[in-house]
Amino acid sequence: SDRSGLVVARTRDNDAWVGRPITPALKAALKERNQGTWEGPSHEGQPLLGGFARSEKTGWIAAVGVDRRQLASPAGESAN
Repeated sequence: SDRSGLVVARTRDNDAWVGRPITPALKAALKERNQGTWEGPSHEGQPLLGGFARSEKTGWIAAVGVDRRQLASPAGESAN
């Protein structure tokens, strides 16, 4: 996202989310620190566990979230 917390690129439904705010859970984590992990729902309501980092130079944020249900399933099932 950009320094104001708006999505600039997304792997799922990119066109629907570009220009919209990041999730409240990620926004709350960014208020506390510039890098780390967060937990919370995706824009679609899926439970996520994610990591993020804010660039010191630009203020932009890189974040990656993984659906917690995939993390809890056996490795063979998550590849499907």
